[in-house]
Amino acid sequence: MSRKFREVYGIDIRLTCLLVCKKLLTENKIDNVHLLCADAERLPLSDNYLDYAQSKNVIEHISDRVALITEAHRCLRENGIFLLSSPNRYFLGRESHSKMFWVGFLPRSLMRRHFADVYLLSYNELRDLMARMFDKVHIFSVPPGYFRPIVSSFLKRLYFRFTSVKTLESIIPKALNSFPLIYFARSHTAIAIKPPSHKKPITFI
Repeated sequence: MSRKFREVYGIDIRLTCLLVCKKLLTENKIDNVHLLCADAERLPLSDNYLDYAQSKNVIEHISDRVALITEAHRCLRENGIFLLSSPNRYFLGRESHSKMFWVGFLPRSLMRRHFADVYLLSYNELRDLMARMFDKVHIFSVPPGYFRPIVSSFLKRLYFRFTSVKTLESIIPKALNSFPLIYFARSHTAIAIKPPSHKKPITFI
C-alpha cells in the first residue's frame, strides 16, 4: 500500500503490534507510513482526509460497530473507498476464533460462552451495518475451503466440456457469490464509496 499512496496511516490499539510494525518498516526502508496508537471507534484524523480506508478482520472485535463505520465515513473524502472484511457468522467450516464447527448457528447468548470478545457478523448483518452510512455497498465472499476441490474437480471438468477457459473463470466466481453459497462463505468483504455531498448553494438576497 505504501507504493500506491503518498501517505499511509496504520492504526492499532495495541502498542506492541505498532512497535513490531515500526521495526519492519525501518528494515524495509519505508518512510511514508505513519503509525498511530488509537481506537477505531474514535480515529485521530480530520474529516474528509482519506482517499481509501481499509479494515480487515477488525469489526468483529469492536464493541461499537456502528462507530467504526461512522468514523470511516467521516474520514473519507468524497468518492473515497472503504473496504471492510470480516469472518462470516454462518461459515459451515471450523470457526477461526473458537476452533469449533458451526458455532455461528448458536444463539448469541451461547456464542458468548465460547468467545465473549468476538461478535461474528452474517451477510445480512454486514450489509445492513454498512448501509447505515453508505448508499451503495458491494459484498463479495471467500468460499469455504471444501468448495475449492469441488470446483476444481467436478465443476471444472463439467464446464470445460461446454465453455472456454475465459468463460469458466467468469462463471465460477458468480456461482460462488450466488444464493445460498454466499451466506455460508468463510468471510465477506464489503466495498463502499462515499458519495459526493449534494449541498444546496447558499443564495444571498
